[in-house]
Amino acid sequence: MPFDVNYQPKDAYNAMLNPLINTPAVIASTAIVNAANYTGGSVAPGEIITLFGVGFGPSDLATLQYDAANRITTSLASTQLLFDGIAAPVIYASYNQSSFIVPYGVSGKATTSVVYVYQGARSNAVSLPVAASLPALLSIDQTGKGPGAIQDANYALNSAANPAKAGDVVLLYGTGTGVLNPAATDGALVGTPLPSPAAPITVQIGGVNAKVLYAGGAPGLTNALLQINVEIPAGLAPGPQPVVIKAGTVSSPSTVTVAVQ
Repeated sequence: MPFDVNYQPKDAYNAMLNPLINTPAVIASTAIVNAANYTGGSVAPGEIITLFGVGFGPSDLATLQYDAANRITTSLASTQLLFDGIAAPVIYASYNQSSFIVPYGVSGKATTSVVYVYQGARSNAVSLPVAASLPALLSIDQTGKGPGAIQDANYALNSAANPAKAGDVVLLYGTGTGVLNPAATDGALVGTPLPSPAAPITVQIGGVNAKVLYAGGAPGLTNALLQINVEIPAGLAPGPQPVVIKAGTVSSPSTVTVAVQ
């Protein structure tokens, strides 16, 4: 009977065909970006990030798993990302694009050294500045631009067909707002008491200050994701209006919009 290559694990077979698979990856600091809007240059504690262009890792997409303590694992499909030697929770892993949560342990540091690991092989180390916060809002198309991943009070998606009016409450989602109070555990899911960013959170919609009713963890989801319940201010023109969140002194880009009637 002929030898069946499919009998072997896919990654092992790829390693046989491609000797370079065992060559450590080379990563670039510019390829580490905020997962919400793909801006980079620095990282913040608890920020969800994406690493692009590794060309080294699992050939099939692997999605997050939980450990016995119900925390997102720090190794997935033999993939890790280390910050000063601390393994980051892994959201997903694949050959050219993977996502992680920056450990809260980088807080207070000027820089952090980042190393990608696959099947025990380590990449070069890159140094990135650490910011207290790098807020960014999630958008529908996952680019950090255009209509936001925004819900109304009934959890229906905000859109041109379902716009918000003055006085309505909408739910915004983002990442990169920094350390939490009470202090958060890497990869843990939000429980009680609900955590809130240590940095004060403010919101502007259409350039107008909006009333923030809640800013903190989304129950049952990762503590790296921020939920903000905010009231639509009066006097806005109908149509898409830019939404900007500020964590401390740092503002998100004004590229995400909410539909207003």
